[in-house]
Amino acid sequence: MHQILRTNHTEKFDSIQFQYYDALKDKLNEQKMAKKLVGNVSTATTYPEFSTFNDRNGYNGYVPSANYISYVYCSIIDELRPYMNQHTSLLDGIVLKGNHSFKIIKHIAKINGVSTFSCLCTLLNEYEEIRLQVLAPTKSLEHLAPSFNNMMESYKKYGFKMSELFYKDNVLGNRLFLESTIPSLLKDVIHKNPSLTEEVDLNSPFKNYPVARLPDNITVSVLNTTIDINKLCQKLLDECLQQGTIAIGFNCKLAVRGKRSAISISEQSALKFVPIALVQIAYGNSVYLMRIHSFASNNLPENLIKILTDTKIAKIGKNVSGDLTRFRYFGLQQCPGQLESGTFCKDKHLIERRNTSLADIRMWVFSEGAVTQGKFCSLW
Repeated sequence: MHQILRTNHTEKFDSIQFQYYDALKDKLNEQKMAKKLVGNVSTATTYPEFSTFNDRNGYNGYVPSANYISYVYCSIIDELRPYMNQHTSLLDGIVLKGNHSFKIIKHIAKINGVSTFSCLCTLLNEYEEIRLQVLAPTKSLEHLAPSFNNMMESYKKYGFKMSELFYKDNVLGNRLFLESTIPSLLKDVIHKNPSLTEEVDLNSPFKNYPVARLPDNITVSVLNTTIDINKLCQKLLDECLQQGTIAIGFNCKLAVRGKRSAISISEQSALKFVPIALVQIAYGNSVYLMRIHSFASNNLPENLIKILTDTKIAKIGKNVSGDLTRFRYFGLQQCPGQLESGTFCKDKHLIERRNTSLADIRMWVFSEGAVTQGKFCSLW
């Protein structure tokens, strides 16, 4: 906007300057003609030079700066925001269509080279009016659940007719979410081609089991620093010293490959495996999440190394040997005390195969149903 204003202002200045000098040229020509006809009867007239663009006593071509224009615009929008929100809430839509845009993200400032948001979700009604617009961290619609719920509340509050049709580019992937947030989409609808997930759920022998939930007495703690991790690990070491041996639930989550990883691209290509980003330890009624994605290969917390190498501390988990092997990135070649949950359950005749998935082990052993994607994932 600043450049546009300055361009228009400069063009106006050039036009006025041209008119001034053109008129001055005609005036001088008239004086020359009069001098030839009448003679030198009067003294020469002096005319001032046209002012410069920035001359405060002349043209004074002031253009507001880009920051000032941005401030004025944002101030006006802040004043109008309540009215804009109210206008949007008063819009209905029997036919809705949603889409994700990634162009605006390129114009948003980044933090440490990483964009805070990855896409802009826009929801339009049948009149091409924007009914909902949200910046989301991922393309998953789970982040939009509160916004969709608020939209449905406004439908009920103002007595609008509920939506009956929704257009989306990924119908099978987003159908369950849309049907859960907009129940009116299920009215008089029969699914002729159920998704693969629905077919598995319908044919599952555990479909009538209760959904797996985290007990209320379980506490989850997130540890980010070396000091916090060492303190927690020291408590486990003291507990092992008192009891002689202890067993902990153990699991790892891998780091992200690519530019967003804390590990450089060259270092990633040199590794034969993906390093560990998160260590999960369960003991008693507590679950500890240790975020080690930013630790260097020679900077793993000392007490965590002691737990990994202690033979008196049994590490129980699914594919625990594979998880512990990845600690070679930190220089740990041997991590004793491994107990594979699949092998243990097979030896106890609880399951038929050692390679049974963790979800199926939970269903067979604890008689609990599957965990939905919305329940399983969270923004911790």
